Formats: sequence, C-alpha cells, structure tokens
Amino acid sequence: MFWNKNTNIHTESTEEFFDDESFKEIKMTFIGRVVTIIIASLSLIAALAWEETLHDLFREFFTSSESIQGKLLYAILVTLLTVIVSVFVGRRFLKKARRK
Repeated sequence: MFWNKNTNIHTESTEEFFDDESFKEIKMTFIGRVVTIIIASLSLIAALAWEETLHDLFREFFTSSESIQGKLLYAILVTLLTVIVSVFVGRRFLKKARRK
C-alpha cells in the first residue's frame, strides 16, 4: 500500500487508545528522540574526525607518539581536553536551565 495524502493514521481505532492530546505528545516524543539520534550520530562522526586530526597534530609535535609513552600521553591529553569541554558545556547548560 502506498502512502496517500488522504490517509489518516489517526483513525477510530487509535481514538480508542489515545485522545488528541496524548497522540500529539507521543508524536512529539518520537520526533524528539529521532532528532536526538541524528544529532548523536553526527556528533560521533565529528568526534572521529577530530580524534584523527588531534592524533596527527600530536604526532607532528611528538615524533615518539608510536611508543607506549607517546600513546599514553596522547590519551591523557585527549581525556583532559574532553573533561574541560564537558565541564564548560555542562555549566553553560545548567546556567540556561536555571534561568528558565
């Protein structure tokens, strides 16, 4: 069956389970979750690109990055950068949430 503009998924059978307000709330929750998944996917792609870039940049400055000490130092620096950015973003979010 092809999708038709006149097709209404909100039929009498759905009215048995949901009123209009509940149906709209479920629809918005679903859309919100889909948007969240899309944003998370794009964020993962960006994180992987940055990881590769930071690794190459680190290798440029520290030629011994292939040794275990170099890899450990790289992991520590990336972890510190992640913590700093996470704290900064978290504080900004909390300030906005408190204003509301």
